[in-house]
Amino acid sequence: MVSKYRELFNKSADACLIIGNGLFVDCNQATVDMLGFKTKAEVLNTHPSILSPEFQSDGQSSLEKADQMMALALQHGSHRFEWDHLRANG
Repeated sequence: MVSKYRELFNKSADACLIIGNGLFVDCNQATVDMLGFKTKAEVLNTHPSILSPEFQSDGQSSLEKADQMMALALQHGSHRFEWDHLRANG
């Protein structure tokens, strides 16, 4: 069963990222492509705010908002929100 979910994750056209302990620990190729990186390694082991502008479009600090959104996701099991990332070329 796990292999089916792994295949869905890997083949999804939508960017999918997994966060553990506040860092990206896995992502699919759609994420790498969306952000304009060459490899997953460039995305992994980074805090979401590192791949983001200093401030989100709502004016909140990306660092503070990322921590708040991760806390809400952990508390509720999931959490949907808008987020601005930066592509590799800025």
